[in-house]
Amino acid sequence: MSYLPFRPNAKSIDIDNKRENSVRNAFSEFLIENYGKDYQSTVEEHRSRHKANHFNEHINSEKADKPLVGIIGGGFAGLYSGLILQSLNIEFEIFESSERVGGRIDTWYSTKYDAKDTNKAGLYGEVGGMRIPQFSNDMLPVQQLALSVNAVLKRNDLEDTMLIWRKFYYNSPVQRLRYNNMKKPILAEDSNLNALNFGVDKGGDIPMVWVTKTTLGSESFLPINKILDKVNEPFITAINQSFSKGFKKLMKFDNFSMWAYLTNVFTLGDLGEYYNPAMGEKTAHLPYNIASYLETLNVGTGMYSVSFVEIILASYDWDGSKNAYDATDQNIYMITMDKGMQHFPDACKTVLNLEKGILPEDGQRAQELIGMKPGLNGKVGYSPR
Repeated sequence: MSYLPFRPNAKSIDIDNKRENSVRNAFSEFLIENYGKDYQSTVEEHRSRHKANHFNEHINSEKADKPLVGIIGGGFAGLYSGLILQSLNIEFEIFESSERVGGRIDTWYSTKYDAKDTNKAGLYGEVGGMRIPQFSNDMLPVQQLALSVNAVLKRNDLEDTMLIWRKFYYNSPVQRLRYNNMKKPILAEDSNLNALNFGVDKGGDIPMVWVTKTTLGSESFLPINKILDKVNEPFITAINQSFSKGFKKLMKFDNFSMWAYLTNVFTLGDLGEYYNPAMGEKTAHLPYNIASYLETLNVGTGMYSVSFVEIILASYDWDGSKNAYDATDQNIYMITMDKGMQHFPDACKTVLNLEKGILPEDGQRAQELIGMKPGLNGKVGYSPR
């Protein structure tokens, strides 16, 4: 048995309590419902071709020699496939055209980077994938893979190359912010009620109604900072009630970028209790300068050209990474690889090149540690180092 078996119908621990409540399931339903007939006709066309089953007949034949599997690409899919074949003792070869492995996992390191120097250890940045949710049905196998790889590295006295997860910090309350010729920077924790010189009173182009401190009940805020809450609210609420139904609601706007949604769909009236008549008519859409402000402060100039669906799912992603093993823990958990995500594919490459690599028992133990299967006492928990 492979240390990472693919068993789509197997029962496993339900981390989110609603296994069907996932992006993968909802997107699959969406594809089948909207494009199922097209896919089915394509599959039937290929099946009808002459000798279409020849390859399957060959590899399933008892007379066939032991195969040498070729894997095109040393991205994570290729490395993952290689590790599975290694655990099954099947010969394989990975072909990668570049000088590195990892594909979309790619860390840039400064020429001055030095992991042992505290003043230079942070001189790197993630060009590709930078984080995963710690508690997720889809992402737990990634942690299992890391634990399995670590078991092999330790067994081969390669502790210095072992993989170490750490908390991912999206931002910091002591991050310094400085906009629009401000005389000195302020801390992020002090920015919620600061207009950052975007208002017309400081030479900016945002009407003061948007950036003037307002109080509603016990809450104080700048109205402009409440827009995204109201944009996300109906979709996040629907997804939390039923991911499949919420996803269908969201996909109605699949043709919109975030910028297009803000300036062509969302209305001032959608602000609800945060609406002020001085902003304009309730039926009016957000003006250009308001959308620009939101893009600049939240993601960076040019980033709102991406899919509206992607932005909403990213917001849900952060809110959804809760500790499912402790219902009272409301913290959000995202993790990243210490010293850069590039260490992950590099460690996989190291293991693949070892004479004795992954064993089935490595993966079995890793599954127990992260709660994918019961341990020796029959209980399930989350206990990786």
